[in-house]
Amino acid sequence: MLMSASFIKNLVLFGAVLLAVSGCSLITDRNVTLKYYQIGGTSLKQIDSEIRKKGPRINGVQHAVAVSNIKMTPDIALTSSPKGCIVTRARIKVHTIITLPRWENRSGADQKLAQAWDNLDRYTRLHEAVHVSIAQKYATKLELSLRTMKTAKTCKETGNIARMIIRDSMQNHEREQLRFDASEKARFAKLAKRNKSS
Repeated sequence: MLMSASFIKNLVLFGAVLLAVSGCSLITDRNVTLKYYQIGGTSLKQIDSEIRKKGPRINGVQHAVAVSNIKMTPDIALTSSPKGCIVTRARIKVHTIITLPRWENRSGADQKLAQAWDNLDRYTRLHEAVHVSIAQKYATKLELSLRTMKTAKTCKETGNIARMIIRDSMQNHEREQLRFDASEKARFAKLAKRNKSS
């Protein structure tokens, strides 16, 4: 999730609206690991500069406020039977590492800046929780697809079918993650524009 000083500033004005990203709650899943990077600063400009320098990189280029690294690992067992090779186990393990900022100067900040930071912190956690929720949804759907998939005579053929299902599911998962980020970016831009004109 990318940001600027105006992003934090606007959170003071419509942070509550931004927090309504979905019905997701804050991240408590045991398969989620939270990591933090420390930032300083006593003004919007300084905080923005700190995040731009220290925030996690997206695609190795741009710094973001927060990022979710999601890993989905298939655990599948195939067994030969008189009817062919069938799926006897299909589990998709989801593990996520979420990197968030931790602001060292929160306790001594003025009320407006502290409120903006609190809104930003809640929003980034909820935003990343949506990414986790999307991954879990796809893992559940993929498990069902693998358990009910059309099987073949040999385990090699059934394995090939399973690999195609996994590949397609992972691609769809990635597209939905990108769509969510794009829709949030567009929604925020619209809110910022509306706030500017009012």
